[in-house]
Amino acid sequence: MVEALPTLLDIAVREAVERILAEVREGKKLTDSEVTLLLVGELARRVDELRDSLNRRIDELKDGLNRRVDDSRDMVVTVVKALEKRIEGLEDRIEGLEGRVGALEGRVGGLRVRLGGLELRFLRSSLM
Repeated sequence: MVEALPTLLDIAVREAVERILAEVREGKKLTDSEVTLLLVGELARRVDELRDSLNRRIDELKDGLNRRVDDSRDMVVTVVKALEKRIEGLEDRIEGLEGRVGALEGRVGGLRVRLGGLELRFLRSSLM
């Protein structure tokens, strides 16, 4: 009911303005209340124009903001994908390094065995 009131008021003002304008065309003199209704009608028209203008501006701003959000989202997705690739590359390098460290550990173990053998030979030769 409350929402219908402005619409009914707008219709009533428009009809009153049309009736008054018809009287003006006939050359009749207007009363103070008729002049006031004409002013109210003009004011309502200007308010409608302003509302429409503001709604267009809001829609433009909303569209611009949505574009910026979409652009930002696309940029974030691009950066995330690039970082994921870099992480994968680093993981591959780490795996390679782990393999090399394992090989070095094997070689160190082999050297330890050889050194142990040399120590024994040296000790045996020095005891003899």
